[in-house]
Amino acid sequence: DIATTTKSYIAVVITKPPETILVLLPTSSQQQSGSNDGRQQQQQEQQQQQQQPYVILDSHPRPQQLSPHYPSGSYALFHTNLMGLVASLKQIFPAVELGDDVPEMMAMMYNSFDVYPFRYRGR
Repeated sequence: DIATTTKSYIAVVITKPPETILVLLPTSSQQQSGSNDGRQQQQQEQQQQQQQPYVILDSHPRPQQLSPHYPSGSYALFHTNLMGLVASLKQIFPAVELGDDVPEMMAMMYNSFDVYPFRYRGR
C-alpha cells in the first residue's frame, strides 16, 4: 500500500468558496518514530532530516499574505512541520467575525469549508 511506504502523500483539496487549495500531507509512517534508545534515536534524527515536507499548492496570488513569501502568482509552499502548515492555512482561510447581529447559523456558514482527501490505492 503506497500510503504506508516512504515518500508518499495524502492529497487534500480544501475549499472555502471562492478559494480552493491542494495540501499534500506526508503519510503518518513518515512522521512518526518508535523508541528512545540511542541507536533508534539516531535513526529517528536521520528520518527527520529526510522527512517529506507538508505542501500547499495554490493557484491564487497572495501578495498580502504568507509572510515572508508573499506569493505574487501560483505557488507551492513547503513546511517542515505541521504547525507551520496550520499557520499558513489560518492566513489563507481566516475566521470571519461577523458581529452579534448575525445569526449563529449564518456565521457558521461563513466559516465553514469542505475537505476532500485523496489517496492513491494502486492497482
